[in-house]
Amino acid sequence: MRIVINCSSLMVVISMIVMIHNAIIDKNFRDMEVNNSLGSSYDYALDKMTDMYGTMRYDETREQEYIEELMLVFCNAFKEAVNSDGTFTISLLNADIKEGVFDIVVQENYQYRYRKKEGKTVCEKAVRMR
Repeated sequence: MRIVINCSSLMVVISMIVMIHNAIIDKNFRDMEVNNSLGSSYDYALDKMTDMYGTMRYDETREQEYIEELMLVFCNAFKEAVNSDGTFTISLLNADIKEGVFDIVVQENYQYRYRKKEGKTVCEKAVRMR
């Protein structure tokens, strides 16, 4: 009887260690995966947006139209490059088309695979395109 109790206790301890280890590894791996994906996708979208900005001719009367067009290029390029299953929110904080300054924030909400907890990461960059 004593052997059964000792073996059962040992199995419970080992299974708890494995569960805790999986939770820690999963969280760290998921955070690293999301941050790398978000950063590289953001950079790719900025490159596409910069290419589009270089082909535009400035006209003060069409400034808002230019900003909307550039943001559309950014969003499409970001969607094309991202390889994550999270939900994204893209916000334009500041835009000066004449000076070529843009401040864009991308926020991703995602779930961890283990125990379905929620995580959030934010990438914000201010870019001068000239």
